[in-house]
Amino acid sequence: MNQDEMFKIIGIIIVSFFIIYITMKIFYSQTSIFEGFKVKGKSKGVKAAQEAAEEARRKAEEAEEAARREAIENESSFENSNSSDEIDTVESTAASIKAMLIKAQDEVVLDKYKQIYEDIIIDLDELCSYNMLRAIKIGLKGPSSMIILNDLKNTKDALNVIMDFLDKKQ
Repeated sequence: MNQDEMFKIIGIIIVSFFIIYITMKIFYSQTSIFEGFKVKGKSKGVKAAQEAAEEARRKAEEAEEAARREAIENESSFENSNSSDEIDTVESTAASIKAMLIKAQDEVVLDKYKQIYEDIIIDLDELCSYNMLRAIKIGLKGPSSMIILNDLKNTKDALNVIMDFLDKKQ
């Protein structure tokens, strides 16, 4: 074995290690594309989403508390206590609904996971269709099987309503 052959072998080994290194980097970058899912330990996307949701919840609670304080202040300015109680109830209800809406929006993170939600809904709709066919294949025996078919149809209707909602959101 002469010196040229030895350098060729060393060169091939170095190139092989370089190719393996590049391949491992490519595979690692592919696992970190889905920010919101846990991949190899803690996910920064989930943690950031949880922190943002917690911040929004805190702000919603502060807004609800401010609305309650404002309602209490407005109550003293009215002469008729019945009308101020009604206004207080309406304002606190509106503030509570707004807080629940903000909390739901923060938990869902629709702008980030809309496509994933759509895929889930499509798969669930198809699963319901197959289960309806399975129920027909097994045979409709009595009212209980009709109830199962009706429940599956209602589920498909609900999934269509959710999909319409997602389609309206940009």
